[in-house]
Amino acid sequence: MTIKKAEPFGSAPSHITGTKAGNWRPRFKERGIKMNKKLLIACTVFSVVVLLPFISLAASPTHMFVGDGATFTSLPVGGAWTTMMKVGPITAPGNGTCVVTASFTVPIEEGAIIQTTLATQPDARGPWVQVHQPGAGQNWESSQMVQAFVVAGGSTTTFYMNGQNLSASGPVLTENTRIFLLCAPGFIIPGELGASEKGEDELGN
Repeated sequence: MTIKKAEPFGSAPSHITGTKAGNWRPRFKERGIKMNKKLLIACTVFSVVVLLPFISLAASPTHMFVGDGATFTSLPVGGAWTTMMKVGPITAPGNGTCVVTASFTVPIEEGAIIQTTLATQPDARGPWVQVHQPGAGQNWESSQMVQAFVVAGGSTTTFYMNGQNLSASGPVLTENTRIFLLCAPGFIIPGELGASEKGEDELGN
């Protein structure tokens, strides 16, 4: 049995001689270089198209805005929605979510019904309504509302807290403590909405 001597790595095979041997280059190296270039290009494209938006999103700051506070609003008899507080206008630099928080106190006569809502329009109801109906001997109610709104990049929005006097015997003077807004980049994926988020309150209005 004849044992062939191993050829040096990268050298021409023994059956290639003369000028061909001097000009020979291993094809697998060329293919490897071409594959590496393609892989590098693919990784670069993936990073720019897929990863960069998420990196930019994560690096985007969260913004907080403070609106009206320490004010009073008279809610007229008859059930008309009336603006109590507002924050804005805010122009969103990109798609994201804004969470509105408002705190307030309402003096309510026993059995009277007052409703409050957070909305993007003045003197109007929003996607969710909170009902205030005091029990026996209760004349004041302090409360807070929180509502998330999805905003589109470039849009300008003002957020309002509105109130409604449904059944008090006279106008109701609300004490509006503070309304503020926290906005962050990102998206909310709509799921199955609850009854209140579909626009129905406890009274079915």
